[in-house]
Amino acid sequence: MAHFGNCDPEMADQEYCIFRKPDKDEKEARKFYNKLVLKFFGYVLNIKGIAVRKLENFEYNLHFSKNIPVGGTTYSHRANYRFRLSLRCEKFVFPEIPTDVAFSFEYAIFEKKANFRSAIFIGYTTFEGAVFKNEAIFDSAIFKGNTIFEKAQFNGVSRFSDATFEMSAYFENSMFNGNAVFERTEFRRETYFENATFDKTANFEETMFFGKSNFQKCRFLGDAKFSEACFELSSDFERCIFEKNADFSATTFNGYVYFDKTIFKGDCLFEGVTFNEPVSLKGKPKEYEYKFYGKLDFSNVDIRKGISIIDYKEDGSLYEEGFLSLFKRTDALIEAARVQRLSFEKEGKREEADRMFVIEMRAKRKLRKLELFNRALNRALNVRVIKYLLNLSEKGTGWMRKDSESLLEFLKLILLTFTIYPLTALVVTFAILLISTLYVLGYVTEVVIGDWVSLYGTSWERVLESSLIVILGSTLLYWLGQKAGFGTVCIHSTVTSNGVVCNAPISSFWDALYYSLVTFTTLGYGDMHPTGWLKALSAIEALTGAVFMALIVAVIARKWMR
Repeated sequence: MAHFGNCDPEMADQEYCIFRKPDKDEKEARKFYNKLVLKFFGYVLNIKGIAVRKLENFEYNLHFSKNIPVGGTTYSHRANYRFRLSLRCEKFVFPEIPTDVAFSFEYAIFEKKANFRSAIFIGYTTFEGAVFKNEAIFDSAIFKGNTIFEKAQFNGVSRFSDATFEMSAYFENSMFNGNAVFERTEFRRETYFENATFDKTANFEETMFFGKSNFQKCRFLGDAKFSEACFELSSDFERCIFEKNADFSATTFNGYVYFDKTIFKGDCLFEGVTFNEPVSLKGKPKEYEYKFYGKLDFSNVDIRKGISIIDYKEDGSLYEEGFLSLFKRTDALIEAARVQRLSFEKEGKREEADRMFVIEMRAKRKLRKLELFNRALNRALNVRVIKYLLNLSEKGTGWMRKDSESLLEFLKLILLTFTIYPLTALVVTFAILLISTLYVLGYVTEVVIGDWVSLYGTSWERVLESSLIVILGSTLLYWLGQKAGFGTVCIHSTVTSNGVVCNAPISSFWDALYYSLVTFTTLGYGDMHPTGWLKALSAIEALTGAVFMALIVAVIARKWMR
C-alpha cells in the first residue's frame, strides 16, 4: 500500500489499509472514522465522539480548520468543517457511521479540490449544505445508501461520471455554479433535483434513471444535455427553465413525462426520442410570453401513447389560441402541430387531427409569405436570359477595373454603362415583379381555395357552404345585371343575320337561380344562355363550380378513407 500516499502507514504491508478495506465490521468502522479524523483533522475521537487529543504537526497534503469542542462536550454533526487544502479520498470505503461516532460532511466547506473518485459509501451519506469552492470529483463513486446533497453548492466543476446511486439521491435546492457532469451515471432509485440551479452546462448524457426522477422547477442557465439518457419510470420537468439549448436526442422515456409550464429559451431537441408512455408539454407560466423561444425538433420521434402540447377548453374543444401563443418561431409551431396531429391520428381523434393540420398549413403559409420576395428574387436570377446579362455585366465590371489604355476600351466602357447595365436592371426588375405577382396570386389562391373554402381539405361542410354562397351570389348578379343592362340570360332566342336576338329573357329570380345552379354544376342543358357581360360572369361561375365540385369529392373521399 506504499504507493497510496494518502493511505494508512500502519497497514502499508497489508492487502488493504483501513481506508480502502471493504466489508468493515462495526469495530473497524469506528477505527476508520477515528483514523479519518486523526489523519484529516488532527484529532482522536473516543467512543462517545469527544475530541481527546490534538496533534501539533501534520505530514499530509491537507489541513482542516474546525472548532471541535474539548473537555467533555460532544462533537456536533452540523459542525462546519473547513477543508483548506486538497482532499484526497480516492477509493476510500466509507462504512456506515456507528451511532456512537460523530462524523458527517454536512455543511462542510471544501476550499480546494475534493476528490472522492471511485469511493464507496456504504450507508446513509449526507453532504447536505456542503460548499465545494473548487472541483468536486465523484467519478465512479458508489453510494449504497440514501445520499443527500440537498442545498449543496458546487462552485467549480462537479463530476459524477460513471457514479452509481443504489438508493435514493437528493439534490434538491443545490447550486451548480460550474459545469455539472453526470455522464453514464446510474440512479437506481428515486432522484430528486427539484429547485436545483445549473449555472453552466448540465451533462446527463447516457445517464440511467431507474426510479422516478424529479427535476421540477430546476433552472438550467447553460446547455442541458440529456441525449441518450434512459428514464425507466416517470420523469417530471414541470416548471423548469432552460435558458439555453435543451438536448434530449435519442433519449428513452419508459414512464410518464411531464414538461408542463416549462420554458425553453434556446433550441429544444427531441430528435430520435422514444416515448413509451404519454408525454405532456402543455401550458406556460403567465409571466412568460412564450413557451418555446427557439427551434423545436421532433424528427424521427417515436410516440407510443400520445403527446399533449395543446390543451382543451371546458367545453371539450381544442384551446387553439393558447397553443398558438406557445411559440415565438413559426417553424417551431409547424413542428409542434405536425407531431400533435400525428399523435391525434394515432389515437383515432380525427377531428382534432384535422384542426392541427389546418394550424400546420397556416403556419407554413405564413412562413412562405415571409420568404416571398427572396424566393421570387432567387427564381428570377435563375432565368437563362438574366444569367447571360449578369455575365455581361460582370465582364463590364472587369473592364472598368482595368486602366483604359485606348480610346476603344473607353468606348466599350461607355457602351456597357449606358446599354447593358440599364437593360440588365430593367429585365431583372421586370422578372422579379412578374414572378412576385405569380407567387402572390398563388398565395391568394391558397388562402381562398385552400383555407377559406375547405380548411385545407378537412371540411366538406365549408365547401358546401361556399358553393351555396357562390350560387346565390351569382343568381343575384344575374338578376341585377340584367335589370341594369349589362346583358341578359335568354330562355328563347333567334339567330338572325345580325346575330343572336334574345326573344324571352328570364323574368323571375327563380329562373336566375336555376341558371346559376346549372352553370355552377357545368351541366349545360342549353335551354338558357347569357349575353353581354353576363357571359364573363357565367364563365367565372362555371370555372369556380368545377373547382368546388372537385374539392367536394376529394374532401368526402378523404373523410371516408380515414
